[in-house]
Amino acid sequence: MVELEQLRFVRLKPADIAQAADFATRVLGLEPIDRTPDTATFRSDYRDYTLAFRSEEHTSELQSRFGISYAVFCLK
Repeated sequence: MVELEQLRFVRLKPADIAQAADFATRVLGLEPIDRTPDTATFRSDYRDYTLAFRSEEHTSELQSRFGISYAVFCLK
């Protein structure tokens, strides 16, 4: 079994970026980094970002078709 050391970042495509951004700051306590109509990014530590929400326009056809998002892990 692979042992994870840490989660680097996650990119998700929510149905409503504004609601997702509110949840990220108010409930998860993440620091907002950047916000445009199509993207919202947040950090939980010193890194560039930990969580990003992106609209349909910023996802590839393959991602949209299969509902794929990104998560990058650091393996031990």
